[in-house]
Amino acid sequence: MIRTLALAASGLLAAPVLASITRPPDLSTISQDELFDNAAVHEIEILFDDDDWFQTLSDNYASGTYAPGTFSIDGEVIDSVGVRFKGHSSYGHPGIKKPFRIKFGEYRPEQTLSGLPSIMLNNGFKDPTLIREAISYELLREVGVGSRTGFANLSVNGDPVGFYTLVETLNGTWAENHFDLSEDGNLWEGEFRADFTWLGSEQSAYEERYVLETNEAENDYTDLIALIDRLNHAPIADLPDSIAARFDVDTWLRHHAVQITLVSLDSYEGSGHNYYVYRRDDQERIVHIPWDENMAFGSFTRRIAPPPGGFPYMSALWENAEERPLVERILDVDLYREIYLRHMRDLLATRWTQEEMDARIDRIADVVRLHVYADHNKQYPASWFEQGLVDDVGFGQDRYYGLKSFVTRRIEALAPEIDALLEEQDLFLNELMADNETTVSDEFGEYDDYLEIYNSTGSPVSLEGCGLTDRHTDPWRWVLPAAAAVPAQGRIVLWLDSSPEQGDLHAPFALDDVGEELSLFDPQGELIDFLAFDRQAADAAWGRLTDGSSWIGTIPATPDQPNSDAFPPVVERVTLDRQFPAPGREVVATAAVTETTAPLAEVELVYDDGSGPTNLPMVAAGEEWQAIIPGQPIGTEIAYYVRAEDREGREALLPAGAPGAAFHAYWFVGASALRINELMADNATTLADDQGEFDDWIELANLSAVDIDLHGYTLTDDLASPTRWIFPAGTTIEAGGYLLVWADDDEGDAGLHASFKLSKDGEQVGLFGPGGASVLDTLSFAAQSTDLSQTRGPDGLGDWSAPSPPSPESHNGEGGLVAVAAADLAEVVVPAEGGSFRLQASVFNRSAVSEAAEGWTAARSGGWSMEPLLGPQPFAVAPLDFATAELVQQVPGATPAGTALYELRLGEWGGAVESEDDFSVTKSE
Repeated sequence: MIRTLALAASGLLAAPVLASITRPPDLSTISQDELFDNAAVHEIEILFDDDDWFQTLSDNYASGTYAPGTFSIDGEVIDSVGVRFKGHSSYGHPGIKKPFRIKFGEYRPEQTLSGLPSIMLNNGFKDPTLIREAISYELLREVGVGSRTGFANLSVNGDPVGFYTLVETLNGTWAENHFDLSEDGNLWEGEFRADFTWLGSEQSAYEERYVLETNEAENDYTDLIALIDRLNHAPIADLPDSIAARFDVDTWLRHHAVQITLVSLDSYEGSGHNYYVYRRDDQERIVHIPWDENMAFGSFTRRIAPPPGGFPYMSALWENAEERPLVERILDVDLYREIYLRHMRDLLATRWTQEEMDARIDRIADVVRLHVYADHNKQYPASWFEQGLVDDVGFGQDRYYGLKSFVTRRIEALAPEIDALLEEQDLFLNELMADNETTVSDEFGEYDDYLEIYNSTGSPVSLEGCGLTDRHTDPWRWVLPAAAAVPAQGRIVLWLDSSPEQGDLHAPFALDDVGEELSLFDPQGELIDFLAFDRQAADAAWGRLTDGSSWIGTIPATPDQPNSDAFPPVVERVTLDRQFPAPGREVVATAAVTETTAPLAEVELVYDDGSGPTNLPMVAAGEEWQAIIPGQPIGTEIAYYVRAEDREGREALLPAGAPGAAFHAYWFVGASALRINELMADNATTLADDQGEFDDWIELANLSAVDIDLHGYTLTDDLASPTRWIFPAGTTIEAGGYLLVWADDDEGDAGLHASFKLSKDGEQVGLFGPGGASVLDTLSFAAQSTDLSQTRGPDGLGDWSAPSPPSPESHNGEGGLVAVAAADLAEVVVPAEGGSFRLQASVFNRSAVSEAAEGWTAARSGGWSMEPLLGPQPFAVAPLDFATAELVQQVPGATPAGTALYELRLGEWGGAVESEDDFSVTKSE
């Protein structure tokens, strides 16, 4: 039962006092996607107190010491950052335009630029076009992994320095951004002579060549040395079995195809450095990551003899005269050589066509052209920029291949070579899904992983005796039966569900949505086709953009139907400005929707308050879409989703599976009904999960009288990354109940297991609404004691206790009365002539018996307060219940301008205050 709290509307807002708070700024107005966007040029300024900053940074170069400065980008300021020069040969750029590294947390720990601990500013050394690096990284990201790039004009102490390429730094944050937020693996940078040759079993022999950039305290090279050992010493026939589980061979082969096509030889292939390797936690294997691409398009020639006709005519199978085991040994394996050549063929059929590359070059050149012209410190004249986009430019040691003519010559060299080395292909692994939740079910109604195989010929093809496998080292993991027949120019769908007992077309293995591979072999063990994929989202299909094509990526799911490159719109997220609005309050819903192959026709939000669906047209608001959901009575639950349709009738829904699947909102008291209630970060013997493991755990409490559907809500141990773990569909927390989440980084276990662990030394925990946009509750905790928990008392609302005996999934202590005051607006501002504001005043009884007290409102600033503004009013609240009322506070024009705290207080009027809650109110001047 919900009781009403009534307070008399009288009183004044106390005279306010303004205060200033200094803290490290959170630069949240620019996202990482906006920062690293090759379609924009940012304005960066660095300010030093030292007028002779260039000499200071030059003196610091050898030691890598940072100098303090103030950094701004597009007008947003971050104070006290670390700045230094970087680079090797690029440091030799003549004049003032050196490459920079900016470290945002050097002097203020935890300070970042939109979650990034550092960025690089590269100066385009020996690149007349200044876009080689951006183009190369784009290609590498499209086929594998690579850093993101952008552009910026740089000024220092008010003086223009030049036009730069922004490059994403390789570090632990990079791994979280590109692989998974839970990543904490070892990252090594390949320095001089990091050629993967065997140097013996002692770690010290490798430490100068391969510099460990993460987990330095552990200083463990075991995985890297084991990979180098196997790469160099396993017999060629045994090499796949030896390295496949330790090294992502396919990503390396894709990168190698791009690097050879680009003739980017200041890399592992050529100079033997300028790359990283990272040991992924989610896949438990090492992946190669390219680095430093400014000398692509044949610009690096040091100690490497060109082929006849020059570097544009380099063979697809070129090998360095110096030892490069990753090239030599891997391409000695017939299977890997075949896969590599197919990657090269796909590249030449898709991204590296003259039309595609000319368009890419023109697109980026059009963005940077005027900024290159304005750079008076660039290495080459503006005429070289224009000429270098098309034809060779310069002379002697300063001669560089023109970008478009280089593409032409590489096609002339590579296309006939690849055609001669590869046979035509008729059967294709055409489409797969590794996390099928709602897309298509098998004959038993189960949503399992699937694979579609396409036959491009005019005759049926039997797959009997062929081997299908998710481990290329075991080609016969599933020997296909006679029932696996593909019709002429048709398809067959196979269920990869580890349930062979369900029928002939059900495999003995399933796919792993963190990423893996599929290979199809003929009965003689020759490769027919393969697909490799990285981490897949739920209901996301992966495959060929059209049936049997070379383009591969995320596609609309069309099992047993033609693949189409006509994509529906993409609904990336939908958020509410309040997940738990006060009764009667409107809610603003915002959706990020992107058109793909056709313009948008309509975007609408559909909600159901229990009386049937209501369709609200959403209107464009900048790059987003918005609709206003009408206010509802307290206790109302609505289900909602967003639908977008383009002019060709293609539809997209969020969440996937709507209207059967939906997000939910709850009208409550204007404050979150869902709270972090208890946690344990050092569980030795207290509570075991279903697997018998004593892991960290977090308890949530539901303060409301309705069950809450947690689908899409998020939980994190890094407030800068709110979507670190997402509650799966079907997760609910009962009215007035509790829910336990295991923070053990074991998402594969049955139950609720988050993708992170808690630190017993202390850290932060955050609970967010769907999509991670709305903050529901956060906690920063200090060092914890073994088998003691951090609890809230009173239950769900009170202050956090010191480590104490745990009470998982039950009430914390005796409780008491707790005040909750929620303003109608996120920021309450009253005009200079006076006015009013609304709030919801609520009293929660967290005891098992009825409680009575008095309630009143007050205003406080500095060392004084004014009370009562409204009240006092006696009331009583039933056990584990709450009372609430909407209040209106008048603020007269005579009240001084400034900011004060507006409070709801509980207790005995004129006596002790048992509980209080507040928010800020600002009166304009």
